[in-house]
Amino acid sequence: TGLVMGEDEILVPPELTGEEMLRALENVQHTVVGILERWNDTIRVMSHWFPWIDFSKDTNRRRMYLYRGKEVWSDLHPDLLRVMTELNRCDMMLYEAMLKRFEEQLQLLDAPYFLF
Repeated sequence: TGLVMGEDEILVPPELTGEEMLRALENVQHTVVGILERWNDTIRVMSHWFPWIDFSKDTNRRRMYLYRGKEVWSDLHPDLLRVMTELNRCDMMLYEAMLKRFEEQLQLLDAPYFLF
């Protein structure tokens, strides 16, 4: 509910309960997923499930605006990355589940028997 203080006065959200985490992971299976780092594949996925969204005018400007000045995982110092992943275990588990779901969506799009 509220934030709790962790090491070195870092605000850390409380851990999800096991039941909450299971519910979140179940919800992933009923979600269309896009991954910003894989924008072109995301456009393919979104265009299939949401054909009314027009990505033809997308020139990567929106994407680049979002990235401007942001660090990416590979740029982070290993110690900082370790601390971030430790303090965000639930988020990281959900991110990994979302990556898996994203790959499943792409495989469906590429399957010869999948109806468009």
